[in-house]
Amino acid sequence: MPRLKRRRSIRGNYPTAANDVIDPPMVFKPEAANVVARFARSKPWRGDQLTKREKLHKALSKAYGIDVTMEFRLGMGSFYDSKKRLIVLATPSVITQLHEFAHALNGSDEEYAVRWSLNMFRDHFPLSFSRLSFKGHLALKPIRKPFEKQKLKRKNENESE
Repeated sequence: MPRLKRRRSIRGNYPTAANDVIDPPMVFKPEAANVVARFARSKPWRGDQLTKREKLHKALSKAYGIDVTMEFRLGMGSFYDSKKRLIVLATPSVITQLHEFAHALNGSDEEYAVRWSLNMFRDHFPLSFSRLSFKGHLALKPIRKPFEKQKLKRKNENESE
């Protein structure tokens, strides 16, 4: 009877804590840093998020000279398929998109992908980064209750008057 191929373990060389990969900060290719800076200025969580994400992907691919495609598939889990040169995103997370792109750059090295994505995000989204909490190497965004969102909206409206 032929042996079945074992699926590769999804456990990798993940860092045990975010601080293990955040300090010292990374130096990025200037073209790539400029791409992410433009993306950050575009207010990526407003308007047509999908188009903005696709533009980010194409511009990063061009900056690094790699040919990788990207798809959104809700509910599938995010991953990079090196054989198909395909990034699959299941969430609207900017950090996840950067993380999977880092795999396209450097293969299955989890420590590199976490280091690259967290540092790139921190450099270009400092306020959002400061609001994150971490569970090991995972970045978790704060959960706001609907009442808090309404309260914040009213506060911002009052300040702009």
